[in-house]
Amino acid sequence: MRLRCAHLLLLLLMIAPPARAEGPATLTVFAAASLTDAFEAVAPAFEETYPGVDVVFSFGGSSTLAAQILEGAPADVFASANFEQMQRLADAGMLAGQVEIFAHNRLVLIAPHDNPAGIETVDDLARDNLKLVLAAPAVPVRVYTEQMLEAAAAQPEFGDDFYARVLANVVSEEENVRRVGPKVALGEGKAGIVNGPDGTAIP
Repeated sequence: MRLRCAHLLLLLLMIAPPARAEGPATLTVFAAASLTDAFEAVAPAFEETYPGVDVVFSFGGSSTLAAQILEGAPADVFASANFEQMQRLADAGMLAGQVEIFAHNRLVLIAPHDNPAGIETVDDLARDNLKLVLAAPAVPVRVYTEQMLEAAAAQPEFGDDFYARVLANVVSEEENVRRVGPKVALGEGKAGIVNGPDGTAIP
């Protein structure tokens, strides 16, 4: 069975819209690491459309960013890779607008360019002693990865222990999804699971 695509809900929240000012203004955006390339690509057009507004990004794991905001870090926009982290801010009464789903993503199975372990399908992740790199448990892509593995384990062809066998192969847990690819590319892992855009960026 080939790795199935899983939708990754990316949510946009206007936490505190920047006030109109006579001088230059800064729009501080806290965004999931998986959005790095996309957001940096559109920032110049935004700044051209809104002269005098400088966009400043802080990219990282959604859970880490949410924690920073809850601790008082200034953010005008929060783009999370899942709803749970957005809900943490909602529960704290920090939302100043409606939550909007503005994009979807999918899980991608990656391997080094020469693919020394011959990884082709999700089945291969349960091989004995396969070195697997994943994001840390609180990172959204890891949550979706475990949901996918649990769904696979419920199917007879994988077996009830599939989920446990795959996680037993994890040799590194990265604080955000952007760090998974480089570790796999360097050969520190024989496979990894990332979001779609992060898979295309692997050397």
